Amino acid sequence: MPQFIFCMSESPVIVYDHQAEITSNFLIESLKTLSSSSHIQLQNGSVIKNITPYPRANLLKTKKNYLVVKNVKVNLLESERLLKINGLHHPDVGLIFIDCQLPSLFIHGSAFGGIVLYNSSINGSLTIDLSNLGDFLLDNCSTVNIKFTATILAQVRLGNVLTKNLEFTGCSVQDFTLDKTSTGYLRLSDSSLGWWSSNNAEHGYVFLSSGCQVGFLEFKNSSALALEASDITTSLTLSNAQIPFVELNNCVLSALEINTGTKSEVNLMGCRVNLLKLERVVISKETIFTAINCSFAAISIVDAFVAGQLLFKNVCIDGKRPSWNRQVLSWPNKKQKKSEIGHYDALRSAREALVSGISSLYDKRCSDQNILFGMLGCLRMIGSSMGKTEIIGSDLTHTRVEYKNTNLLDIFVAGTKFPSQVFIDGCNLDSVDYYHQRIDYFSQMRKIYEKQGDMVKALGYSSEMMDNQQKFFATQLKSFGFLKRYFSERSFLNYTLFLNNVSNRHGNSWMRALVFVLLGGGFLFIPTVWSMRYDLAFGEFFNARGYSFLADVDIIKGNLRYYSVFLNPARPFDYISKQQGFVMGNCYFFWDLFSRVIIGFGIYQFIVAFRRPGKI
Repeated sequence: MPQFIFCMSESPVIVYDHQAEITSNFLIESLKTLSSSSHIQLQNGSVIKNITPYPRANLLKTKKNYLVVKNVKVNLLESERLLKINGLHHPDVGLIFIDCQLPSLFIHGSAFGGIVLYNSSINGSLTIDLSNLGDFLLDNCSTVNIKFTATILAQVRLGNVLTKNLEFTGCSVQDFTLDKTSTGYLRLSDSSLGWWSSNNAEHGYVFLSSGCQVGFLEFKNSSALALEASDITTSLTLSNAQIPFVELNNCVLSALEINTGTKSEVNLMGCRVNLLKLERVVISKETIFTAINCSFAAISIVDAFVAGQLLFKNVCIDGKRPSWNRQVLSWPNKKQKKSEIGHYDALRSAREALVSGISSLYDKRCSDQNILFGMLGCLRMIGSSMGKTEIIGSDLTHTRVEYKNTNLLDIFVAGTKFPSQVFIDGCNLDSVDYYHQRIDYFSQMRKIYEKQGDMVKALGYSSEMMDNQQKFFATQLKSFGFLKRYFSERSFLNYTLFLNNVSNRHGNSWMRALVFVLLGGGFLFIPTVWSMRYDLAFGEFFNARGYSFLADVDIIKGNLRYYSVFLNPARPFDYISKQQGFVMGNCYFFWDLFSRVIIGFGIYQFIVAFRRPGKI
């Protein structure tokens, strides 16, 4: 007997250790005897009092009395088809089978401490109906079918078990674990599970139908032919899972996490997802993730490499946490027998308590997530390679996009609206690294739209990129000395980018260029006209007489009719003096020439911005 399964206990037991056959009546009578006697052991037909306690399974959570049936074969009459335990109510009594061969086992309307089967086989099916068993543990066993109906279970653990079909209907299970177990058809209907973990397990088709609530569902180092779920509430994690087809329809997911090694086609249709988590993961070439008509509170893609495909169609990331479905449906729909009403009430209470605990954990997760991602919807892309990701027909204008050191160049975008702002993770505002990351983001977005032929949007991202390039230079120059800050090649690049932004938004706005010409010309027209009457020499600004020209508004009003001529860079030098008799001095020629340069530059920027879309 393996030491890792059994440990010493103070609980008294009955042991039947005889390499022969026992009958079902003997088994049931022994259970009844155990419930009323605490110091009896049956071994080879003799009665021994004050025995040394028999070791029991250490997986059981509470100390109970157990009937241990070891190394026997249960013999049934020819007229009987299965071993029945019916209406047995002894919650402090458990049943352990070791090295046994059993026919089909049917437990109905019973309540006892639990069932443990070790190194045993059930030739037919194992069916548990309308019962409260506490713990159900199978280790190194085989059976054809396992079916639970309207049953309350604290934990179900299967290790090294071979069964064709496993089914839960209308059950409450706090902990469900499959370890190194092979199942065929696995179905969960209208049941509540706190934790479901498949570890190193093999499954056929796995179905979860409407009305189910599973606090945490994990497939780790496991395989299945398919996983299908509809109208359920759960949290799903796939870790090195080999499931060719996963389909979730109209489900509420507190979290969906895909980890390295998973090979699967995951399809979400009409689901509401609190958090899609792809962190420290390699999405293999065999993996395709599709979300259609889904809403997400947050998507976190951190240190991920996408070699497969991610497809988002008609999705939104709005920050709205989907509420956990706390409703427990009445089951069954058929009329209940009077003797069964109490059990169904207890079953409903157990499911409601379990769902309440699950939803409380979910609420805490949402609270922590609000701190981590903020209240708005968040798309986080950090240190990742997005690979062949497609975002189609989605509105992300109200989404907070967080970015840092991520490859976006292979993304395909169609009919999708992105927010105008991007938030850089882990960088101080107005720092060199902050603007460097923003340049990187807008540059990649520009190339994405250029590659797809949408040059209008590409121009917008190009303008944002150049604007941040100018701020990048300006921030760098703050750490330089005086000469390098104002007279180096980088400072001249900064001046050039600043003028391009002010004059036409880096070739993207002819309206800004027009305003630049009109307003810039207007501001230069005033000193140019003043310089015709007054000598605006440097010394004139430091005496009372020199300020008199600031009050001379009449000269401006009287020459406004020449403003349109002034906006022509090729105008004559004496276009006003011929009419007014002014004398043109050095100050006049300075302002005249300076205004010609500025206005000519503005007209050129206007032409560039106006014609640029036509060159696309």
